[in-house]
Amino acid sequence: MIDLAYSLKLITGPTVWVATAAEVRAWGRIVETGEDADILETIKSATGVMEVLANRIFCTQTFEMRLDGFPADGVIQLPTGPWQSITSVKARDVDGVEQTVTSTDYLLDEASGRLSSAPDIDWPDTQSGRPAAVRIQYKAGYGDAATACPLIAKRAVILGTLDELENRHGRFAIPNGIREKLMALWPGTI
Repeated sequence: MIDLAYSLKLITGPTVWVATAAEVRAWGRIVETGEDADILETIKSATGVMEVLANRIFCTQTFEMRLDGFPADGVIQLPTGPWQSITSVKARDVDGVEQTVTSTDYLLDEASGRLSSAPDIDWPDTQSGRPAAVRIQYKAGYGDAATACPLIAKRAVILGTLDELENRHGRFAIPNGIREKLMALWPGTI
């Protein structure tokens, strides 16, 4: 597997969040409901921070990875797991025409995020010198429901949200113990 330069674009964000305003209020013993809109926006922010720290997507999202071509060894490492499925693999052929690679011509190892050409199949040739000649859309995340996400991720988001709400005019800091808990669950990510 060769490291390739790539760009990553969010196509579809999560339709649910790992925590709700009611859960944040309950954990933080906040009685007032008047700030639920602000709490939800802060949940979204804290989720983004925790996903980056853990290098994991919590609730299902669709991404597009763009490469200038296929790697010579045929293996592409998709970023930001856990990986669910490939939506499409498209490539600009040598004439610059976009072609969709047939799904039977590639394999995804969901455990590692490695996408490879199927046995005895080569990736198609792409137009030389064309930026982003290859576009791979894939779904990542633990699932479509907040309950599919590990509890530690939910707690990290709740504590991060409470910390951000408490320190609205200060700098966001990862709450005590969260970094260590995320590292224990996903070693080498932070």
